[in-house]
Amino acid sequence: MNDCMKWYRSAYQIAQTSSTDLYNGGTKFGRPLNILELNIETFVPAGEAVAFVGANFCHFPPYWNNDMFNYDRLIVNPWGPLHEMNHHRQSDWAKANPTGSGEMSNNIVNLITYAQSNEASKGRSETGGLNDWPVYSVLFTKLNDNDKYGLSLYSNMLHSFGVEKFKQFVHADQNDMYYPRKTYGETGSEMLRASKIFGRNMRYHYNFHNCDDQRIGDAALQEVEKLNLPYYHPVTNPYCVGYLTSDTEGFVSARPYTISTVECEIDFAKHMKKRANTTMFGDFVFHNATFEKGRESAWKEISPGRYSVTPKDNFFEIEEVIVSYRDTTTNEIIRCICHFDQ
Repeated sequence: MNDCMKWYRSAYQIAQTSSTDLYNGGTKFGRPLNILELNIETFVPAGEAVAFVGANFCHFPPYWNNDMFNYDRLIVNPWGPLHEMNHHRQSDWAKANPTGSGEMSNNIVNLITYAQSNEASKGRSETGGLNDWPVYSVLFTKLNDNDKYGLSLYSNMLHSFGVEKFKQFVHADQNDMYYPRKTYGETGSEMLRASKIFGRNMRYHYNFHNCDDQRIGDAALQEVEKLNLPYYHPVTNPYCVGYLTSDTEGFVSARPYTISTVECEIDFAKHMKKRANTTMFGDFVFHNATFEKGRESAWKEISPGRYSVTPKDNFFEIEEVIVSYRDTTTNEIIRCICHFDQ
């Protein structure tokens, strides 16, 4: 129970540094003054569980106890409790896609909490392996999924640009910054904010996620061209946990990929994941892989991008490999951070 409550406190603090709620006077990056109350109650007047927005508490049914206060379950997929907790952070933001806008902004904060605090991405395999909400905890599982609900519009940006940049985007959208909605509309203003903050033209990304040019609007389309930004061209693989943004800096938004304790194969070329529409999102080829000093001989190349790996002797030590892909349409090199544990 103590571990669970420490986790809830951590999740609440992550949410507080991501978006403002209704009770703390816009406090950000500080200690919340009015802590959200979580009640196990037989009175749940709406749905499975309910957030009493404006009253700063939530009601959860008694049978949720087994998941809410079981730490092993909590750190794998705590979506339900987080969903209700983050209802208290909803306001007029994340409304690019009307299909999901009523339940979108609270779930966006969930994505950030998943990226920073739990093990949801640990169960993945080279072909998927994740079910339910953990499918949003890595990039490769939802990269080519334009589901009508639209949450992958945001999860793809989080994993492509990192938690801190994504928090900047959330803050800007929640506060209607840079590009006012009254001028550019719900979808256009959001696409412009994403482009400005992430440093990429996100027009085609929004198009892919059911926000066509008509919904974006002419004013926003003209404005994004003025920014003169390169287009968003994503690439990843199942082992990827983040990206290098320079030679010395980068970010991580997922947990390590688990391999066996005996010799195994890793194929960065075969399992490379890109958008199916290469005209809009670029085409990629495996470029190279860089290994930890002293570990080069443990990775024996079978063919370009395919390796036979002898795992580290220390089962508890994470191994890092930097995998580079070349965008054949722009010649840009994208460097994926890949982490492996046993």
